[in-house]
Amino acid sequence: MKKLLLAIALGSMLASPAMAEQTAYNAYATTNVTTAAYVQVISSVSYATNQVQIQDTSGQIMILALGAPGSEVDTWLIPSTFAGTVNVNIPAGSRVSLKAKTASATTGTFLINVVKKI
Repeated sequence: MKKLLLAIALGSMLASPAMAEQTAYNAYATTNVTTAAYVQVISSVSYATNQVQIQDTSGQIMILALGAPGSEVDTWLIPSTFAGTVNVNIPAGSRVSLKAKTASATTGTFLINVVKKI
């Protein structure tokens, strides 16, 4: 139910010429994200994109990263308690992961929609 409500809330941010094709969700109480290690949220993005929609309620500053395990490249800082659209280039097949910047995220949720232009 939480996934559905978050998807509906975030889905309302979609611009008409774009649509979410790939979505990932993380409940921090189930899968903590620490400052020490990256946590995978998408194993392989289905297509190249230049825009994602993010909702994070952890209360921490988070790092969005791309790349294989051990080779992650920090791509964008997610502000504390953020919801919005982010312009970021993500090649098809990229692994997307998170790491906490300020402190471990142990409560709240993270939702990402990869936007496909039509």
